[in-house]
Amino acid sequence: MKRVAAALLLAIAACAPSGEVSSTLRDVSVPITSSTRFDAARFAGDWHLVAAISPFAVPAGATRFSFDGMERISVQTLPAEGDTADLDGRPVPYRLSGPGQMTALGAALPIWVLWVDEDHRTAVIGNPQGSFGQIINRTPALRADRFRAAAEVLKFNGYDLRELKAVTP
Repeated sequence: MKRVAAALLLAIAACAPSGEVSSTLRDVSVPITSSTRFDAARFAGDWHLVAAISPFAVPAGATRFSFDGMERISVQTLPAEGDTADLDGRPVPYRLSGPGQMTALGAALPIWVLWVDEDHRTAVIGNPQGSFGQIINRTPALRADRFRAAAEVLKFNGYDLRELKAVTP
């Protein structure tokens, strides 16, 4: 069961049907914002999950964002190091639909980049539905000051920081 969870919480957003969100992890009465600093070309590459708003343990792993240079971006879950689980691993196609906003070209939930630091090293992602909220980083380790800044972005966007959980190896 834990191996299946190792597919990252972002896979929930990429694979869950958009009409079937059973619960929200944020106060949806709080307006949510996406980052105008987001640059798809700079955002492309591998990101490690550092922490997430989640009702269960947060597994280690990475997600790859691939940008086609136009308006499409694909999201692919990468297995955690040493993970032998049989993960689907197929990229989920999205299109850029606004500053820091990705809309699935299928039934998956949208992904919004709520904040990204100036150098595109650390980001906060979530969505208006509140089905997930994550702090991601280019490396598995994240400096304390950037973690605090990212956590504040989650709070500003209506997420309850008491539910913020760090990754588990």
